[in-house]
Amino acid sequence: MSPNNNANKVPAPGKKLEELPLGTILGNGLFKLMELAQSHPLLGLTYNAINQAGEGFIIKMDDEKRLLSFVRSEAGFLQTAMKTNAHEFFVEIVHSAKWMSMIYFVTKFRPGPSLQDCLCSMKEGKFSAGTAIRVAFWILKGLEATHSLSYLMRRIDPNVIKFDVAERKIYFSDLSSTRLDPLKINIKAPVRWAGANLYGPLAHHTGGSIAARHDLESLLYFLVDMTIGKLPWEGTPPDMMGSVKRQSVTDQSLFAECPSQYAAMYTYISCLADADKIDYDKIYKRMEEAWKQQGVKKIDEPYDWEKHMKKIDEE
Repeated sequence: MSPNNNANKVPAPGKKLEELPLGTILGNGLFKLMELAQSHPLLGLTYNAINQAGEGFIIKMDDEKRLLSFVRSEAGFLQTAMKTNAHEFFVEIVHSAKWMSMIYFVTKFRPGPSLQDCLCSMKEGKFSAGTAIRVAFWILKGLEATHSLSYLMRRIDPNVIKFDVAERKIYFSDLSSTRLDPLKINIKAPVRWAGANLYGPLAHHTGGSIAARHDLESLLYFLVDMTIGKLPWEGTPPDMMGSVKRQSVTDQSLFAECPSQYAAMYTYISCLADADKIDYDKIYKRMEEAWKQQGVKKIDEPYDWEKHMKKIDEE
């Protein structure tokens, strides 16, 4: 499948897709559908599947007539990531094809909880700063990989950012929000935020177009949320959220309970212009400085939820 290069349009909901019977075999006998995980008017069908060896896979499908399909654009991004060996931060695509009037792609299943699950497992619904910063470090690695491929993520969502328990890696499990970055391919086309208002960049609230720096701005909001448990604008009416968010970053009250490096990273990101080259190393260094200040010596030390689950197991 070729990537969807349209950076602005959102696929229009089509007719309800006909669900395939469980047990259907796809990929020349390689994959057997075991469970319908999702049927969505925009995102298509998602199935859990297995191969003959019992290994798990995820299959996403959509009508081939929908040229602006999220399934088509996600497959295009993942194929590009595979070619550059950047798939460690995402899911690994192993097959894509057409079946009757449907297009589909297959990715390897990576076992483990979402970050939302991990946050919910903590008594106060938040992480220590030492864990939160290291989680953000790996999310930033994924964003850097996304931007290096000339794409934008356009969403930070703890429900689709997951922890691979086998490899102990943080990764993006859903790439349906990715779009080619107009600035990288020299076209003029506004790109809209695709995630929740809670983590949306300020430009989103004023109707502005999204650039790579806005992915990083969103990550900083999520980092603060992971650290203190609640953002100042949470629960604010949508039409007021932008102004509350702007006031919180202007007076620096957003970072009052956070390590000083948070405000420094935000200042750097907010001073970037859309077309500026991002110095990711500068942000990584700030993050490392912050987690070491919190008493974390190595980046691969156990995360809060791992230590929490270990205590439960011991009990």
